[in-house]
Amino acid sequence: MINFRSTKIIHADLKNGSSDSYLWLGNDKFAQVFNEWDFENNEGKFKGFMEFDCRVGFTIEHDELCKEQDIIGRSFDDGLPNSEIIDYELEEVIWKFEEIKDA
Repeated sequence: MINFRSTKIIHADLKNGSSDSYLWLGNDKFAQVFNEWDFENNEGKFKGFMEFDCRVGFTIEHDELCKEQDIIGRSFDDGLPNSEIIDYELEEVIWKFEEIKDA
């Protein structure tokens, strides 16, 4: 049985002194729709996704990071030296999807 995990944004402080935000996909409705998104459509159920996507540097897949305790020390940008996370805060992604009415 798979445990439910909501999508979160990780606001991280990195070892190199910079900060970044990561979208950590869960197994909720937001993650399902986000994975369907083509990164160009900004209508219907994808309305607002383009603007939202600009808030995060990287997307972490559901199975790439299994538990919160694994965040410290991880780096998600192989090209950036000393990009290991040294501190972070989590923000729940709360998304209201627009209802699409049949014409």
